[in-house]
Amino acid sequence: MSASSSPQRGRFVAWAGFVFGSVSSVAANVLHTWLPAAHMPAGWTPGIAPQIGAAVWPIGLLLSVEVLSRVRWQSGWLWALARYGGAGAVAVGSAIISYSHLRDVLVTWGYGHLAAGVGPVALDGLMVVCGFALLSMTLARETSTTPEPVEVSPEPPEPVAPVALEVATPDDRLVGPVWTPRARRDEVTTAQVATEVTETPAPSVRLAIGPSTDPGEDTGADTRRQTARELSGDGWTHAEIAAHLGVSKRTVRRYLSAPSGEAIGAPDTETEHGPVQETSLLELPAPAAAVEGNHHQSFEGVLA
Repeated sequence: MSASSSPQRGRFVAWAGFVFGSVSSVAANVLHTWLPAAHMPAGWTPGIAPQIGAAVWPIGLLLSVEVLSRVRWQSGWLWALARYGGAGAVAVGSAIISYSHLRDVLVTWGYGHLAAGVGPVALDGLMVVCGFALLSMTLARETSTTPEPVEVSPEPPEPVAPVALEVATPDDRLVGPVWTPRARRDEVTTAQVATEVTETPAPSVRLAIGPSTDPGEDTGADTRRQTARELSGDGWTHAEIAAHLGVSKRTVRRYLSAPSGEAIGAPDTETEHGPVQETSLLELPAPAAAVEGNHHQSFEGVLA
């Protein structure tokens, strides 16, 4: 017989004894309700209620034993009192009543007083013993299947070999000297600045300081004056004539009020501040030159 088959056979025998003892005890208690039939009229049968009541006691004994054995009770004297005082009282009471029923059945069947006194203990005892056997095998199986905690020391990590990374070298054609703004500024000499200032032509500024002497400046003035007079004769307003000719209303009024002889050579570019005349930056007074030039740099020595 192998070691693995022995627990299976033991479990089968325990279940067989548990079922046989339980069924026999319930059947013997139900038979106790039929004992008065010998003294009753023919055709008498016990009721359903007495038969069910007789089966309650062995079932109560069975369940109380299971509760006492299979439930994991907590520690403490109160829990011990509930376990053995409560469930124990149910088991003892059910055992006494079941014992008396079985004894009466055995006596009625002709068993002696000794046999009738021992028979109930053997039958109910078989049920209780097989129940504890099943509980013992269940606890043993749970203990064997529960894995014990195993302390596993962590393995040291494997050393990682250094890996050389290839860094791409930038193209030499893209690499040039790095110039900083300070270095560029330091390389410019004073002579170069003077040369650049001297060679740069001074910008022209148009200032309204007097009439223009350029004969070609107002070549179309006669045509505009003549057109202004014709439009005024047709009933046009000064604003409409000024918008049509592209000049100011003041110029239109001068066109219409001036005699015919002043039309030739008179400039029509007059603004509200007088005619415009061009002059050189170098000919301006010092404040005007300072406004147009770079006031952050002094080129006094260069211009001199």
